[in-house]
Amino acid sequence: MPQIRSLAVNTGKQKEMKYEQKIKLIEHFGIEGDRFSKYNDSRQIMMVDGKLYDLHNLKKGVLRENILIDDLDINSLNEGQIISVNNSIQLKVTLVKDACASISYNDPDVIKKLQGNMYAFVTPLETGYISINDEIEIL
Repeated sequence: MPQIRSLAVNTGKQKEMKYEQKIKLIEHFGIEGDRFSKYNDSRQIMMVDGKLYDLHNLKKGVLRENILIDDLDINSLNEGQIISVNNSIQLKVTLVKDACASISYNDPDVIKKLQGNMYAFVTPLETGYISINDEIEIL
């Protein structure tokens, strides 16, 4: 069963990501305290497949993702799909992008390695908390 490996809050441009054991999601807004959270935006919460970090031996947080997932093929996600976290919080996939799309603000060598692999943006459909090791299911 897919599960959450790590959770991070982006507190500001060029600032270190703040890693948490548990974060609060706010319905249609994003993560409490994250710089990219705003109502009805398609880029609220970034999810990345943990196997990319393992395969390419990436440094923690190099892609500045909010949620790193184990055992979920992000490449297979489609916009509009619903993801359930612990059967309690639902996230809607709002955008699926090729990792190379972030070359303008990330290490070009890292992005080149990841070409053809996707990351996803999601928005919470309700307010609540998620934690490391929570189980993920595509509905």
